[in-house]
Amino acid sequence: MDILIDHGSAWNVGDISMLESAVNELLLLMPEATLHVVDRPRLRTNIWDYERVKKYPPYQLLEPLQLDGGGWLSKAVIKNVGRVGRHVIRSGTAKRGFALEFPNRIVPPATLRMKPAGTVADYCGPFDALFVAGGGMITDTFSWGLIQRSALVRTFAAQGKPIVFTGQQIGPFESRHSRHLTAKTLRVATYVGVREPTASLDYARTLGARRYELMGDDSCGFSVDLKDAAQRLKKRGLEAGQFFAVNVRVGDYAAEHATHLNRIAELVGMLTERTGLPALVVPVALGGQKSDIISGYSLRKAVGDHVLVLDDEDLTAKTVKGVMGLAHGAVGVSYHFCTFALTQGIPAVCIHDGAYYGQKGDGIAAFWGDSRLSLPLPGLDASAASELVDSVWKDASLRVALSKRSREAEIHWKQVYANRVVPALQGIDVAATPSVARDEVVSKPRPTLPS
Repeated sequence: MDILIDHGSAWNVGDISMLESAVNELLLLMPEATLHVVDRPRLRTNIWDYERVKKYPPYQLLEPLQLDGGGWLSKAVIKNVGRVGRHVIRSGTAKRGFALEFPNRIVPPATLRMKPAGTVADYCGPFDALFVAGGGMITDTFSWGLIQRSALVRTFAAQGKPIVFTGQQIGPFESRHSRHLTAKTLRVATYVGVREPTASLDYARTLGARRYELMGDDSCGFSVDLKDAAQRLKKRGLEAGQFFAVNVRVGDYAAEHATHLNRIAELVGMLTERTGLPALVVPVALGGQKSDIISGYSLRKAVGDHVLVLDDEDLTAKTVKGVMGLAHGAVGVSYHFCTFALTQGIPAVCIHDGAYYGQKGDGIAAFWGDSRLSLPLPGLDASAASELVDSVWKDASLRVALSKRSREAEIHWKQVYANRVVPALQGIDVAATPSVARDEVVSKPRPTLPS
């Protein structure tokens, strides 16, 4: 069986952790399958060392969208559909992918042309199923990605092949057309697993997904490199439990956080005073102008020498998770910065602004069962916030509860893969799939990713 693996990973170790966890689990549970993983630019992973994992070129639609003959609209007409859309609504989706709002019989996604050549149908043709690894990609925050993934998914559906999404954040949507396009995409999926029990579950239900459920983040099954993490801490004069972790995310999809840098700096400064511990900026996004390392140095400049930056160029997802597991506590923006800590029983408070990161923060608090883990930045009083964060870190009962929740979440995640994901990829109706005993799932020998 040949499965196409789509994902949003590049130089973000959170995205990479989801991809690697998913690939590892599928290799374990589907020994007959070959996984063809979309090889995106700057993708830093060692999954290519697996014999049954193959690289597949990234997909990119021609823009403006063009039909390769066929359909009711000629190439000339479809170019003008987006222009019509711009007069109807104001959104990136209307400008770039409005044609996909039309029914398949008018604009067949399978016949859309791609770079450098061929059609979406040609791209999907060699595979038996489509698997989309976890992430926060189903939103108009990344409208062009949503447009292209919709064409891919609907083409697989037109070819009669299974489609599985795992560990997804769905939304938020500012545009009703993005929401509509997402509905057309999810309705043809065989199975949709979401990672948070709040807005994503609501979207899956209201958008008409056929099979959906809460499964947790795809990094739930991700391993950790504590040895390498400890060595990198030692280079900076740090020891386990003798520092707290910080993360600041600033980018085109997180522009709101730039306005809060001084407030975050004030919060971090107060936490160093309260705890007597230094702060370590732990990056999750590693490259370009969106790098957490760049924003980390801005934070250090504002706070002073009590803030250190984990700026090694060769950081891996396993090492970053390892560092989070050795921290006293954590406070930061990135979803996986917080998740890496929480899955190891380390209290982490997600600070955020904007709808996209607000959904992440609220999802974290709901999944881990404590409202204190989500802290909106607008109107934040640094003194009160530092007291709250410090109290969360000192809450021994919370640490016990997080460890218990983490074990349960990992077991559930593995059960979902065994009971839902694999049968769905094989074309089996997941609603009729018998359950697999918890002990049977957990006791299977588990391969590890190459070191």
